[in-house]
Amino acid sequence: MGRNPFATVVFVPLILDASSFQAFEEWTALRLTILKNNFEFVEKFNKNGKGFTVGLNHFADLTTEKITDGYYCRRVQYSDSATSMTISDNAVAVENIDNSTCSSIDWVEYGVVTPFRMLMAACCWAFAVVTGIEGIYGTQMGKEKMVPLSPQQLVDCDEFSNGCKGGLEDYAYEGIVSEASYPYKSNRGECNQGILESLPVVTRINSYQPVLPREEEALARAVCQQPVTAGIDPGSAAFVLYKGGIFTDECGTNLTHIVTIVSIGRDEPGTEYWRIKNSWGKE
Repeated sequence: MGRNPFATVVFVPLILDASSFQAFEEWTALRLTILKNNFEFVEKFNKNGKGFTVGLNHFADLTTEKITDGYYCRRVQYSDSATSMTISDNAVAVENIDNSTCSSIDWVEYGVVTPFRMLMAACCWAFAVVTGIEGIYGTQMGKEKMVPLSPQQLVDCDEFSNGCKGGLEDYAYEGIVSEASYPYKSNRGECNQGILESLPVVTRINSYQPVLPREEEALARAVCQQPVTAGIDPGSAAFVLYKGGIFTDECGTNLTHIVTIVSIGRDEPGTEYWRIKNSWGKE
């Protein structure tokens, strides 16, 4: 007799009234059903051999609504126009994308991509922006001068975005302090002007240039110069449960999530790929 992976013993260290216990039972049954369905999806998908694998992770028992509300973050209208920002002595210049490109580059290997940080709310836009700014700062100022920057400052103080209920990366390239001086709290708070006034800004961006959607050649040229933030559609089960390999599934057009592209390359069989830094988990 095979092992049933869903044989479950639940210990509830609470005293619940009848209605609360019924709600708990319904909640548990729903999560278990979702987990079972995802388990079956993973087994079937990996047997079909699409070149990449999926697996159970911390999303495996969550409803679609929970994932959407808690982890998707691109909420406001996209702006396709570049904006000039304040120039300061410690500004990092983002030049217009030139015509040079490269066959491959990995900014992680160059040491200008900071370690993974896990978001706990829909703040992916802030994490992606911070990774992009850290990357270009490292490429131009030297990786030895890099410090992790503060996504929490963007969450609290970016007036054009919506904190941990979503935002847009365009409006966040204004100036930023270190994460050590303005640490992440997983929710939006009051903008701490005292910290911002008492501590030096690590860097500012004096300008930026958007890459138009579906312009892969222009995007490749940009990534050859520095890590680049990008909006993606994360809605497929294969993406949410992704485990390893080059993701080759169909891509949607509902750009509700933001990541940072940190490398471009080609594997031995010749498949081109983008490597992204996400904020959903290490695995």
